[in-house]
Amino acid sequence: MLSGVAPEALEFAFSALGAGTVAEGAALVFETEPARFDCGSCGELDHGRLEFVCPRCGGPLRLLHASRDLLLCSVTPSSS
Repeated sequence: MLSGVAPEALEFAFSALGAGTVAEGAALVFETEPARFDCGSCGELDHGRLEFVCPRCGGPLRLLHASRDLLLCSVTPSSS
């Protein structure tokens, strides 16, 4: 995920701001999509690694797709 948003930080803020409200105790659910790369030398496809070096030949990896979106998939209320 390359959105620049740390899910842990968002969960902390949601918890702090939701205290004493109907959102207190609710859980946030995140789904992440890994970045996809290919090697400029051998064409190897690589998913989710951020080393930018091909694991097969050592050539440079090129970014094919990276979602910069942060989607909140659901908010689940607490059972209490």
